[in-house]
Amino acid sequence: MKLITVIPDLVAKINEELPPEIRLWSIIRVQNSFNARTTCDSRKYTYFFPSYLMIPPKPGSGLWNSLKAQGAECAPHPFWENAESTATPQEATCLPGGRAGAGAFPEEA
Repeated sequence: MKLITVIPDLVAKINEELPPEIRLWSIIRVQNSFNARTTCDSRKYTYFFPSYLMIPPKPGSGLWNSLKAQGAECAPHPFWENAESTATPQEATCLPGGRAGAGAFPEEA
């Protein structure tokens, strides 16, 4: 791709068109053999997900029953302590691979 680099404030004009989470820092002319994907020395990724994904399934729910049927080990979790359930306190948390939900919330650390 040929790029005209004599436009004043080209970086600023490009950044105006980009969403705020994507920024152009500078423009540098390179040789035709340059490949940005394979030649880069670092990358930075940020992933966002809602905090409710850290909550283990509610005891007695369909997901909880499915995980229990698959043999996942269960341990109590403070989030569900006051929740109405037919499950016993020992079955309060059930995560894949038999992991208990302890440490999922900052106040537990």
